[in-house]
Amino acid sequence: MSKQISEQEILNARVLIIEDDVSLLKFYQQRFEADGFKNVDTAMYGEEGIEKIEQQKPDIILLDLILPKMNGFAVLEKIKERKETAQIPVLVTTNLAHDEDKQRAEILKADEYLIKSDYDPDQIVSKVKKYLAEYLGNK
Repeated sequence: MSKQISEQEILNARVLIIEDDVSLLKFYQQRFEADGFKNVDTAMYGEEGIEKIEQQKPDIILLDLILPKMNGFAVLEKIKERKETAQIPVLVTTNLAHDEDKQRAEILKADEYLIKSDYDPDQIVSKVKKYLAEYLGNK
């Protein structure tokens, strides 16, 4: 049975955005902060994202798939194979629209697969809030 989560609890949640496009990374960060989120962190590389996940235990992760060195699929696999991070919701945000990529992300247990061009920032923030309410309510 999940407990009811307040808007304030959602806005206090730790959000991690892993994205190598600097302008998009800043845009998402500013968009979440403008909406009232207090703990938004970013990483530009897969390895950096893994380090931050281990150190900070975010409540939700937005993950790009096309990253230098360690791609998003490898990051997703590491998140979901570790007991202490497996339950963290991961929303894949990508430009990869191929069914094979989507299926691979589903097999690796991504919570949602979002094609960047199909969603505006408000829709992404709304999805994050929905996942956070569910995740925090079950913690």
